[in-house]
Amino acid sequence: MAKKKNKKKSSQFTAETADRHELYQLSVQAPEHEVATLEGAYRKAFGKKPLSMREDFCGTALLSSAWVESHKKRVATGVDICEKTLSWGKKHNVAPLGEAASRLTLLNDDVRTKRGEKFQVINALNFSYWVFATRKELVTYFKAVRASLEKEGLFFMDAYGGWESQQPMLEPREIAAGFDYIWDQDSFD
Repeated sequence: MAKKKNKKKSSQFTAETADRHELYQLSVQAPEHEVATLEGAYRKAFGKKPLSMREDFCGTALLSSAWVESHKKRVATGVDICEKTLSWGKKHNVAPLGEAASRLTLLNDDVRTKRGEKFQVINALNFSYWVFATRKELVTYFKAVRASLEKEGLFFMDAYGGWESQQPMLEPREIAAGFDYIWDQDSFD
């Protein structure tokens, strides 16, 4: 019996045609899981479904889009300093929401800016807050977050840790969309 060749699925992505924002979303984001995690933790803490969320460092606003799409009463505000990335997100993630897009506000601004609006949930995911290189910058950010949380509010950040996180590593992973994602860490500071 002849062996079948292990044929890799062809990909629509090439170095010339791939969009970095789309690749990022497919490789490292899981918005439905993140919405469920945020909601589950909030329900556990306060016994009710959260309806308002601010996504700091929102980038393409994929999570904010998934948030408003997950419930007809949910609202979200995404904040990011990169206007180009926000514009991409508006076109590819917000516009396809249709009516739900009216419940999503995107701000091209610094996440440390204090605002009057309060939220039940604020998050800073994918290690984005690491842009703050000094304790003073991080404390300023934390104070802005606290000022924007409702009394029954939760702030979510993810952490990168454990002894393995400090080791050089190369972790390839096949993405179902037809490309390989490689976490390549040469050093950790």
